Amino acid sequence: MRDSGSLSFAAHGTFFNRNGYLKPVQTLFHSYFVRNVYRRSWSCVRGAFNYSVVSAVNNGTTIPPEVDLFSEQVRPDEYTVLGLACCFQRDSNGKLQELIVIEPVPTSTLETILQGVPTSYKRLVATAYGRALNIASLPPSFVRDERVSFCENYSERLQAATRTYRARLDAKKFQLGEVYTKTNFSTSPKRVLNEKFEPSFEDNVKQDISIDVYGRKKDEAEMKKEIDELYNA
Repeated sequence: MRDSGSLSFAAHGTFFNRNGYLKPVQTLFHSYFVRNVYRRSWSCVRGAFNYSVVSAVNNGTTIPPEVDLFSEQVRPDEYTVLGLACCFQRDSNGKLQELIVIEPVPTSTLETILQGVPTSYKRLVATAYGRALNIASLPPSFVRDERVSFCENYSERLQAATRTYRARLDAKKFQLGEVYTKTNFSTSPKRVLNEKFEPSFEDNVKQDISIDVYGRKKDEAEMKKEIDELYNA
């Protein structure tokens, strides 16, 4: 053999094309690769896949067949999480009044809370969708003696939050009825529910004088100065 290259180099198609007399070696190497490397690799991958599926079934982490991920209707027994939030509301005199509200907590918000990020939620509770519609059905340790009320658009938000737990089985961190109190509770900054932001004149993007809708005017001397600066730039 005129070339003493390694086996890995000999496997390269260009080398065999240039050295036609080594065609039998290429055929032999191809047969060896298919019988020993490819089939064994596929067996390992298939075995690992089967093991993952069996483990998922045994651990109960697969999605039950009766759960429709795309259904807009929510069953009464579906898993959901509620949060008891300390918010504020501005009265007619401009003073802030404390307000305790119950809000649905979707999976994305729950992950943030469990990472220790400061939150307005005092505590959380895992419950079923049907029980979440009635404050009296919630655990007393969650509501306690505080004067609570449902948040605005509670029904729509509850349905949307409940649907996020259908496919995210790993997000079901608590048992049904369990109350979680280890949140990083903070009221800084305060959550003001009825705060309305009205942009001021300075908040608006400055517009060219030709499309000005605010009645602003520039004198001719100022406009000529700006034109000269742009021309000589």
